[in-house]
Amino acid sequence: MRGLGALALALACAVAFAAPAHAQGGRPAPWQPAGLDSTRLWALEARMLLDQTASDSVGPNESRAFGLLDRVMRRSFLGLGPRGMRGARGVLAVLDSLKLDVEMEQDSDLPQFCVVTYFNPKFAGYAAWTSLFWWRGDELIKQSIRLAGGRNVQMKVWWTGYELGPYEMALIDYKRTGNSREGVFSMLRLSRRADFWGAVQFPGKTIDLGGAGLARFVDLDSDGVPELAQWTTSEPDARFVQDQNLPPVLSERIYRRTDDGFRLLDRRTVPTPFATFVLFLRALETGQVALARSLVSSPPVYTRAQTLKLGTFHAPGSWRASEPAPGARWAESMRFQYGTPPLLGKGIDVRMKEIEGHWLVDGLTALALGPATRKPAAKPAAPAPGTSGR
Repeated sequence: MRGLGALALALACAVAFAAPAHAQGGRPAPWQPAGLDSTRLWALEARMLLDQTASDSVGPNESRAFGLLDRVMRRSFLGLGPRGMRGARGVLAVLDSLKLDVEMEQDSDLPQFCVVTYFNPKFAGYAAWTSLFWWRGDELIKQSIRLAGGRNVQMKVWWTGYELGPYEMALIDYKRTGNSREGVFSMLRLSRRADFWGAVQFPGKTIDLGGAGLARFVDLDSDGVPELAQWTTSEPDARFVQDQNLPPVLSERIYRRTDDGFRLLDRRTVPTPFATFVLFLRALETGQVALARSLVSSPPVYTRAQTLKLGTFHAPGSWRASEPAPGARWAESMRFQYGTPPLLGKGIDVRMKEIEGHWLVDGLTALALGPATRKPAAKPAAPAPGTSGR
């Protein structure tokens, strides 16, 4: 099976765990609250072991803790059975009450497939442990894997109809620290005997999601196999000063499943009001008259843009967005300062209008700016103390 030899995701060996020790006479040890069953005792012991963690790797201490949590999940799933897995999330309430950090994701259509990730509740950046659980008939099987981040996992499983790989699974997981919107894609294929997942795509051999953003699995063509849609922030136009007031330009990418994994099918810029105005400025700059005229609601708007010579202000940092109204990141009205850097001495109010599903520039009003409102373009940050500015 393709990808089995590259199973970098799977941990190499299983770990055996002994049951927690009890005092003589069947009484719980002093640290064990009375009335707890073995499931809660395993969870408490796991938390105690994780509290002792002093390394960001999965060593013997962490392996035993995560293995005990695997025991908790397994006992819970066995109690539900293959046809009761829609209630699998109930165990999370118990773990949360014990201050354990555990996340679970299931396929919405095939809940007998489940992915669970355990984290160290004291150290967000420390290594995590992910386990796949699935039912082969009435037998519950588990496989531990290592994901790049493990947070906020999205999961989709589908039936292939192929004997050598009856099911396939796609996962997206996100970073534990840093940019929580930065995801990694993985694709797995179930073995012929349904007892092992082999890697088709994984970190180091995976698709480029185009940056940090939101992703969703959607069956766009209704063939039973999902496509992946990803929305990321595009590289901004250099003419605009980059600050918190500037609306984002979003890129949408669609990936489809192939025999070698998911591959890019289509990429486009999401046509928001700001994205349309950026395209309008680029058309003015490059003399694409037909394109520029197609982006305005009426000919006088194009004439006004020509009169203001908006296309001539295209140097880096020649435009700065004013602070938008609350909740108006994609407003139909935007205000900018522009000019020849470093002085942005002109102002303009841009009105946009949605017509038949398309955003068009509907009005351009020049604004008078006083000396106090004229902001220079952003300058590079000064070198930190003790560093060379060369």
